[in-house]
Amino acid sequence: MYYDYSNHGSTKLCPILIRYYKPTSGIRMPILEIKELGGETSDILSNCILETLHENNIQNKLIALCANNTTVNSGASKTTTYFQKYN
Repeated sequence: MYYDYSNHGSTKLCPILIRYYKPTSGIRMPILEIKELGGETSDILSNCILETLHENNIQNKLIALCANNTTVNSGASKTTTYFQKYN
C-alpha cells in the first residue's frame, strides 16, 4: 500500500494505492481511493487507511506500507501506536 498527502488549494487529498500480483495479468497498481481529509495528523491518516482497508475487505492482506515522510505522517512520537493499529 502506498499513500501520500497532496494539497490542492486548501483541500487535503490522500491517494491510496495498492500493488498486487495476479498470475493472469502480472503486477497491478490501481488507485484504491482518493479521500479528502480534514487535516494531516497521524490519527486522521491512520484512521483513513484503516477505513479504506476495511471498506475493501483487505485489512488482513496488507504486508507492507510505503510512504513519503513516514515519520512525519505517522507521528514520530506515536509510531508504535500507529503500527499497533494494524495488528
